[in-house]
Formats: sequence, C-alpha cells, structure tokens
Amino acid sequence: MEVKFNNAYVKYKNGLLEVSTGIISRTWEWRQNGFATAEIIYSAGGRVCQRNCDIDYNVFGLFTGQDLPAGQSQRTGQTAELRGIDSRVVQDGLTSPHLEVTAITTYPVLLLSVKYVIWVYPDAPGLRTRLYVKSFGGYKPAACGGESVTETLCFPQTSRIKAAGFYNDTQHRNTAATEILREENFNNPDRIDIDWANLIALYGSGGGVCVVKESNKCVNQSSYDTGSFKYHNGILTATGLGLKPQDIKEDRYLFGWASWTICFDGTDDGLEKAIKEFDRFRFPVNKNNDIYIMSNIWGSTTGVLARDSACSDIILKEIPVAAELGVDVLQVDAGWHSPMGLEKKAQPEVLPWYTHGSKFAEGWVTISGPAADAGLKLGLWFPWLASADEIIDNMRLGNFEYFKIDWANLNTRERLDGMIEKAEKVYAAGSGNVRINWDVTENAPRMGYYFGREFGNIYLSNRKPHFPVNAVYVPYLVLRDCWQLSKYANINKFQIILQNIDMIDRDLSDACLHNFSYCAMIAFIGSPILFQQVHLLSAQAKHELKNIIAVYKKHRQAMYNCYVYPVGDKPDNSSWTGFQFVNDGQGRGEQSRGVQGGGGHGDGGYGGGTPGFIILFRELNNKNNTQKIKLRFLKNCRLQAINAMTGEKLVIGVDSEGCAEFSINDPCGFLWYRYGE
Repeated sequence: MEVKFNNAYVKYKNGLLEVSTGIISRTWEWRQNGFATAEIIYSAGGRVCQRNCDIDYNVFGLFTGQDLPAGQSQRTGQTAELRGIDSRVVQDGLTSPHLEVTAITTYPVLLLSVKYVIWVYPDAPGLRTRLYVKSFGGYKPAACGGESVTETLCFPQTSRIKAAGFYNDTQHRNTAATEILREENFNNPDRIDIDWANLIALYGSGGGVCVVKESNKCVNQSSYDTGSFKYHNGILTATGLGLKPQDIKEDRYLFGWASWTICFDGTDDGLEKAIKEFDRFRFPVNKNNDIYIMSNIWGSTTGVLARDSACSDIILKEIPVAAELGVDVLQVDAGWHSPMGLEKKAQPEVLPWYTHGSKFAEGWVTISGPAADAGLKLGLWFPWLASADEIIDNMRLGNFEYFKIDWANLNTRERLDGMIEKAEKVYAAGSGNVRINWDVTENAPRMGYYFGREFGNIYLSNRKPHFPVNAVYVPYLVLRDCWQLSKYANINKFQIILQNIDMIDRDLSDACLHNFSYCAMIAFIGSPILFQQVHLLSAQAKHELKNIIAVYKKHRQAMYNCYVYPVGDKPDNSSWTGFQFVNDGQGRGEQSRGVQGGGGHGDGGYGGGTPGFIILFRELNNKNNTQKIKLRFLKNCRLQAINAMTGEKLVIGVDSEGCAEFSINDPCGFLWYRYGE
C-alpha cells in the first residue's frame, strides 16, 4: 500500500508501516501483539526517537502482560491478528485535510478488536495517533485490570524534560496566587511520573519530542482515565485511554484519548512554535465562522437579574448598540427558558428548552428579524443535558449559529460520548456553519483545553462587575491568563472577556484606573467577547470602543493568520508585557496552516505580505517609560512597522540578542505595531 496527499504519504509493505508529513516521518514494525515504533525522523534534526522494545500501546495491560492481576498469565492471549490496513484522504471541515491510516487488529483470546488510527497532516511537525476498542461475545471486564498506554517513545538522550498543563475552574482562579498555567522543568531526569500535565517535552542535543494528550484533563481535574506521563530508563509512556474495562461495547468501537507526537528543534521557542502549528492543524480556524466579536448579556448582572435579562425587551435594546459598536454575534445567555422572576437556577431535567412566554411572547422571531436587519448573527446558551433535538429546534427557529454549552459534568464514559455525539449532530444539522463553545469555568470535568475545539472555542471565564466576589473583573488577571495560555495553545481559540469597566466595584478591582481601549486590546489577543449588556455603556465608552473595534477589524484577519507568543514579563500589574503575532512565512499556504476559508465579517483595509504584530502593555504600577523587550525569532534586523492606531510608520531595531526598545508614556498604555510586509 502507498498513498500520497500533497507532501504527506503512507507506505505499508512486509510488516513496515511508514508515514510522513514532509516534516516528520515515523516508521512502525508489526510485532506479534501490535505495532512498535522503529524510528522517528525530524527533517530539521535527524533521528529523534529510537526503536521501541515493546509495542507503542496497551489496552488494560493485556497486550504485553505488564501490570496484570496477581496470578494471571504474563503472556496468555496477547498475540494479535492484523486484519487490515488502509489509508484515505479526509476533508471533513472539522480538522485540516489529512491522510488517515487505520490498522485493525484482533486479539482472539482476549476477545478484543483494536483500531490504531494515525492522522498525517501535510507539512505538520507532528502526528496524531488514537486507539478505538470494541469486544467480541464472551468478553469479561473482570479479567482486565492493568494500565492502558496510548503512546511509547524511546528517547534516552534527554537532558531536560518540561511538563505543562492548564487549570480549569477559572471561576475560582482570579487572584494573584491562582495562575492558570502550571509548568515544571526536570534536568537530567532518571525517573518521573506526572499525572497533572497536558503535555510533556523531552529536550535533546539534536532536537526534541513533545507528546500532548488530547483529552479533557486539567491540572486540577483528572477527569476520566486520563492517566499520566512516565519517563524511566529512556522510555516515555503516556498512560490513560479514557476507557475502563466495563465501558467496552460489542456493537461499536469506542475512541480512546489521542496523542500528538510533535518534533521540535530542542529550544523553548521551537517547542511553543511546534505545538501551536500542530494545534492549528488539529483545530483550524475557519475565517467565515471562527473570526468574530461576540457580546453576551449575562456579564452585567447576576442571579435572577441576569436570568431575567434574557428576554426580548433587553435583547431589542442590545441589538442596535451591538451593531453600532461593530459586534458580529449577540449571544443570549441563561434565562430565556424560564419564567420571569424565577429565584432558583432551573435544572436541566426540570424545563423543556424552549423560549418561555413571559420573556419571548412571540418566540425567537421577536429578535431574529431585527438582528438580521442589523447585520448581527445570534448565539444561544444551553445546559449540557439539553438534547440535540432541542438545540437544533432552537437553532432553526431563531437562526442561531453559535452555542455556549454550560454546567457539564462529564464524569462517566456515557456522558462524554453523549456530549460528543450531540455536538456532531448539531454541527451536521447546521451544515458545518454552527459553532459550539465550551465553558470551563467550573471544576467538574468538562471539555478542557485540548479536546473538542474542532466544534468551536473555549469560553474561558466569567468576570463580573461586583458579584460573585471571586469572579470580579481585574484587567491584569485577564491579561495574565492570555499571556500564559498563549505559551502552549493558540489563544485565538479562547474567548477573552471585555467588561464595562465603569460598572466594576472599585473596592474589589482597579479596573476604573484603566481605559476601555486598553481593556479591549487584552480581549483582542484572543477571541473577544463583550461580557456585558452593551446598551448600558456610556456615550464616551461607546465612542472609544467603536473606534478601536474599527481598527481591530482592519487587522484581525492578518492577526488570525499568525501564531501568538507571549513576550516581556508575566503580567503582575507592574510589568511591561505583551504578545508577538508571528506569521512564519514559510510559504505553506493558509489551507495547510489550518486557516480555512476567506473573507468574513468586514475585514479588510490591508492586503498582501505576511505581516506580524507586536502588542505591548505597560501595566498600571509600572514606572518605566521605556523598556527593552526580547522578541521571538528575530535578531540583527530592522523591522519596517506601522502603528496600527495612528498610521505612523517607523523602524524597529532588533539587536543581536533579539531585543528591541519600546516607549509608552503612561501606565495603562499599550503599543500596537504591524510589521514585516
């Protein structure tokens, strides 16, 4: 078998399976119990992983005999039969076009069938592998009890290991002490076992390799069998399949957690770059559906007042102001389904999920027509237990295109499968033009940070004017979340909040000491969401926001073509900090980069070239008018730049260390430069 797709290919002959993206190639050997990696070669660094002693994966510890219950045979039943292997090109819109390789193996004594599926994206720096498992008649879960493995790599030459992961429960992580990122470095490690990380990176002299677990794990939420990363005697294993023995079905395959195996050049910058590149292949940006400014009415009030705001009277006030500001999507949050004045939060099993007559007497038509006339798209909140049919009915009745899914508790395999099946059904009913945004504000297992983003964005946090106290909007804490997320994820797939700073409690936040433009720039780093009722904005605030949103829309299409990196110091309310938007200009084209489609939402005004952006913030308590900032991937050069706010042209000198000097006259000020055309 040999199949090619652009720069990617797959070959299988005489027990050797070889795949290549054009950047990374990996060869597996067929052994008696499955496939084992023979080598991984990185085009920029040569051979990075050596031959594995055992196969790459294991289901419940049964395939190699390791970790079996006491007294159970160490070799019984592990011999596999390779029933078939094939490859096809997949272009489904949910992820970037790729080759999909599927190898089906059966384990007759164990009464299990396993599909080993490999995704090969042309020009990607990594590969994605995933197991699917089902049983035959007579399978007994009680006979299983070992640990599952989803990836195994032989990398004995590592000098350093880095692990990183993100916290959920952002509702309760809004202080100086509660950062969203945890990362640790281990120098010359012999043995480590890390059960909190989303990713692990091994550094070597000739390059490095990183494994990302595509699961809903968070640092503070292990979720369902997400396992750990283990390194011992030069062998890295990723455990946790997302399946337990009792979950296995006879009538269908169930997916396990996938692994991304990514090669990089052995530097920290290179690691971040490779993760972002692969993340965008896996979760691409569609310019027609994924580039937007949203407003959401929930953010100005709380409790019964917030629920009662989800009514036609308030929405009709919101529509003209949102359109005037330049908002693209107006989202109706919780409350549209319950009677006016309801004191308690309605539970999903209590109410049918359709408009309540006390709030929308004529149904959705009351707002759908005026919104369309104003050029606005509509979004709608749902709890996770609302049925797919209810979501689809409302989608069609109100012409909704964006959905926020809340309250989820995916603590069983049935609940996880049900949520994915629901998302697939809604996505299909919307012909691929709807987006589902996942709420991660609580600690229950939800979608996390590396799972489910093919359907939409991550709704990152609630930040309110005064209550609850733990969720009050503080500009530098929102900025810090952006800065830390942008290290190991593509920040433009995360919704970043902009509040009405005139309404923020002055005893709980220093928001009043900032200006709307500064706070808007923070939101523009990601996918901006005005978490507020915009009709409550003052005339001055509306004027300021309208102007900066207009500038943002001239540049945002080019900004979405970039990868975003943190620069400067970590935000702490006293720093020079910021972001560099890097378009690496390697000529692979937008489609292969995972940026799909064209046009969208009135972008324009600048064309051609492969521009980047530098956005810097001088925080409230910083005393320095000038600051040297170390930039990414630039040294010994002079950047032709333009100030996005003023149109002024300038030249930025970058020294041999990659540093450039910048000036901001006042605290709570920012710079926004476009460079490199």
